[in-house]
Amino acid sequence: MDVSMILFLWACQSESTHKTFNSPPEVLIVSHANETSFFEGETIDFAAQLSDGNHSNEELQATWYMNDIEVCSASSPDSNGISHCSIVIDLQATEISVRVVDTSQSADRDEISILVQENQAPIVNLISPQSDQVYF
Repeated sequence: MDVSMILFLWACQSESTHKTFNSPPEVLIVSHANETSFFEGETIDFAAQLSDGNHSNEELQATWYMNDIEVCSASSPDSNGISHCSIVIDLQATEISVRVVDTSQSADRDEISILVQENQAPIVNLISPQSDQVYF
């Protein structure tokens, strides 16, 4: 083989590149089951478990939604990977969801359907004092 052929073959070798694979994060609402009932106006603490195979909890951001309207802005979970959001339940609410994003912009979402009952004013029945009696 001639030297020019060896140089040609050496120059045609493909460069080896290091590829990094990002596993997407995962999220699961753990505080309430699908179709849980609530009263309008109640403040409910929702919780979700976040995880990611190649990112720490500090590198994850969870955003909570009620009917696709943001109710808790993006924040990192606690040291156990739990994200919390306190939500005042609206009468028109049908869905609570949470979206998690890692630093590589990979994302996951979980949602539950909810049932909301109208919060009725309490009824008071006075039994004392009676209107037909005299009081001093």
